[in-house]
Amino acid sequence: MLNQIKSPLIHEVRGRGLMLGMELRHADGSAAGDVAGSVLVKMMQQGGFMLADGAEGNVLAFTPPFVINEEEMKYAMQRLQSALDR
Repeated sequence: MLNQIKSPLIHEVRGRGLMLGMELRHADGSAAGDVAGSVLVKMMQQGGFMLADGAEGNVLAFTPPFVINEEEMKYAMQRLQSALDR
């Protein structure tokens, strides 16, 4: 589902299983840690919890619980898309 999110800020989605990271970069290639921080705040305001990772704080880290269901994942992806669109 992360690979279906569309944003010019997404540089790469990587990881294994439920431990995934979405690296954000500006058009000039610089780390988008500022955007990652804003996304984290917006997600928390909507009931989602994520972490910023990476040396420059520009990787959104996803580590959902093993009991997450498809409906909950879809909700999180919709909120993430909305946060990135802003």
